[in-house]
Amino acid sequence: MNETTARNIIELLGKQDERIATLEQLIKGQQEQLVMLPDYRTYVNTWNKDLIELNNALRQIKLPAKEIMDLKNALSENTMIRKNPPEIRHHHYVPKVLIIAAVFFFLLVVACTAWYREHSSVKQYQATDIKYRLLKIEGNAELKRLLHKTDTIYMRDPELVTQMVIKKEEDLKLRLELTRLADEKEAEAKNLRQKASDK
Repeated sequence: MNETTARNIIELLGKQDERIATLEQLIKGQQEQLVMLPDYRTYVNTWNKDLIELNNALRQIKLPAKEIMDLKNALSENTMIRKNPPEIRHHHYVPKVLIIAAVFFFLLVVACTAWYREHSSVKQYQATDIKYRLLKIEGNAELKRLLHKTDTIYMRDPELVTQMVIKKEEDLKLRLELTRLADEKEAEAKNLRQKASDK
């Protein structure tokens, strides 16, 4: 039911009350006239009792005013909500368990990477150690003297040996690069000589 229907019911009930009051006044007037008509008194009394019972029945059928007002208020509130709906916000969230699992997975990956690198470097050191020991055992006298001298120098000043090895490696790289460039230039020169001789 909407507000208009509730109003219509209340108005109809009000009109019924007015009609009942009018009927009661008519009954009172009829009673006064009945005194003049003694022949119809029993019929009129019966009719009067029926009207009173009907009046009481109509009063009992009357809708409760409190419930109608509650219904009216609920309908008006519903209408206001439909006209101005509340703003709906969707909250997206990631469960804490998922975040914790991701952090643990990340830490596991970092630990595995570190372990793998450490393992690789340990294997490389082991391989280098075995090669060095093999050279000491299998090498000729000159190689053994060179290895002994290298060990002695390294024991005295490891930093100096490290810098010396790095410098020699850089020199070797530079020599290799220069050799490669010289070979390219020689190949270019040879191509140019061949082109010149062909003409």
